[in-house]
Amino acid sequence: TEDTEDMKAASLPVLYMEVSGSEANRMYGYIREMNASTLRESITPLGTTKELTVLVDTKGNDISSVTYEVSDISTGETLENARIKTLETEDKKLRADFKLQSSILMNREYSLKFTVETEEGTTAYYYTRLVQRTGTNVGTYLEFVQNFYEQSLDKSAAQNLSTYLESDNTVTNSSFTSVNIHSSLDQVTWGNLQPKIVKKATPQIKELNETTASISMEYLLSAQEEDDKTEYYQVQEFYRLRYSNSQVMLLDFERNTQQIFDAGLSVLDSRGINLGVASKSVQYMAHSGGDVAAFVQAGDLWMYNRSANKAVKIFSFRNLQDAENIDERNENSSHEIKIIRVEESGDVEFVVYGYMNRGDHEGDVGIGVYYYNAERNTVDEQIFLSSTMGVDYLEKDVAALSYVNKDNQLYLLMEGRLYRIDLENNTQEIVKEGILFDNFYVSRKQSKIVWMEEEDVNAVTHITLMDLDTGEIREITAAEGDYIKAIGFINEDFVLGLAHQSDVITDGAGNTTFAMYAVQIQDFEGNVIKDYRQDNTYITNVNAQEGMLELTLAQRIDGVMTQTGVDHIMNNQQENDTSVEIYLTVSERKGTQVILEFPRAGKTKNLLNMSAKFVKKENPHQLELSILPQESEMYYVYAKGGLSEVYTSVSEAIQDADAQAGVVLN
Repeated sequence: TEDTEDMKAASLPVLYMEVSGSEANRMYGYIREMNASTLRESITPLGTTKELTVLVDTKGNDISSVTYEVSDISTGETLENARIKTLETEDKKLRADFKLQSSILMNREYSLKFTVETEEGTTAYYYTRLVQRTGTNVGTYLEFVQNFYEQSLDKSAAQNLSTYLESDNTVTNSSFTSVNIHSSLDQVTWGNLQPKIVKKATPQIKELNETTASISMEYLLSAQEEDDKTEYYQVQEFYRLRYSNSQVMLLDFERNTQQIFDAGLSVLDSRGINLGVASKSVQYMAHSGGDVAAFVQAGDLWMYNRSANKAVKIFSFRNLQDAENIDERNENSSHEIKIIRVEESGDVEFVVYGYMNRGDHEGDVGIGVYYYNAERNTVDEQIFLSSTMGVDYLEKDVAALSYVNKDNQLYLLMEGRLYRIDLENNTQEIVKEGILFDNFYVSRKQSKIVWMEEEDVNAVTHITLMDLDTGEIREITAAEGDYIKAIGFINEDFVLGLAHQSDVITDGAGNTTFAMYAVQIQDFEGNVIKDYRQDNTYITNVNAQEGMLELTLAQRIDGVMTQTGVDHIMNNQQENDTSVEIYLTVSERKGTQVILEFPRAGKTKNLLNMSAKFVKKENPHQLELSILPQESEMYYVYAKGGLSEVYTSVSEAIQDADAQAGVVLN
């Protein structure tokens, strides 16, 4: 009896910058003004004439006005704000040429915001960064990446690409999922897959200076299955380039490819269900009965029921029914899906976070909590939390913790604050403030968390554990003269290290050795499951892996801590709540593919292929997350086209950025 509907189509215009005669830096619209300091989607170079060109793909909207605003990212001060007076139609887009009147500093980044108003009364905001530099050779770089990705799809024209590659034996050349500058020419040119471009790439200039440039590309390919059915592939590429001696040098190249899962293809296998070209670390969750599994592939959420021989597309922004008119707005990959739990009935609770491509929240950045009812085949939105933070910032926090307990309480860690949001009462509260990213750990199921109370991870005397299912909190205090350190979780059990304060040593370079005399595994009640210690031996590092701890051992020899070996702690009681596993298979055409292997064989044909409907809401639960900036000094490493890592230590951040040829910002 529920009133249901399909997801609403995308409606907002799309903007582009014209850079050296090329269309670049595609901008999707936001329905609210964003925190510009958290947005690093693209950077647009400004020449000495200070002239710029913006292109507006109206997507069927009647545009009433376009204004631009230049502001200082660090201070928020507006330097220039004006309405663009002339919009000319050119090749199905509106073109606007304008010139900045204000003086800006060379080599300093600014925010450039466009505000687009339509005759229908919609207002949308678009962002890029702006920098005035000389000698950037950006036109040459754009031409290079355009030629590179097009030639890689044409074997006859691709031979000269080998001069830019550094092919060696560090890669296996067996999978299209991850290809880089060290891959073989055959692998870079798609082996035997023979794909074709369905939706062309638009270069996104990520970083730009006088010597190098970083450019990202995202596009859609199709290929033909053996039975002539069409497969689709989502491709993301990253290029780092340098111009030297009148030619472009390729410093780095990475390509990530995900096959878009389609239950209408030949996906059933005697072992389970074949996801095709996918990452080995694909996110999936199965019910303990081993009959039902949910998985996320290329930004879509699916559920497969083995015994019912049924696959359901639960959540997806894309629509590939009309291959001739694929909408790039639906293909925007600036969102993630996180599975919270899977029931035996096939019901799935999940979270969608990031940029909302279409639907009720089109143009919003936020977090949606959803419940899929398998019997009704409906998706019900529990709550939507909107934010003005950039997608990279939001995704980093939500990936760290986003858990919904049985009492319909959502826990999030945002900007160092632990939030508890009641999904039924539509309320939010801060449980704890001042939690540092480095001091915080989450269990495998995310039902238990731990944080260290002191900022210095090497001088901690108080640790707090919390059970998110019950709200119960337990404190751990170091013995007199000792420090303790949270190491993480092994399944749902907590791992901590114990050290005498006199054994925590900092050298002249500022590097600290936390020499532990014991490592313990405890359950939430504080019962010690394992206590590892050896006479005259210290543990200087613990690497927590799935079901195992690797300990680095050392002894004090002539006053110097000297490594003596490694040891391991196995979790003999390792929980195995799922009998569905990853199985890899290889074919000549598609290379390595991922299969979700079930304990019992299912049918290999006649798969029922369904799509879920959305429950209509008269009064949807929506909150704006009032997220304050982190109080502690944080350092953000951007590399390979996005936010890579967040640090509290400036030295660690600089080392990481240097290793990845990236940048670090406070």
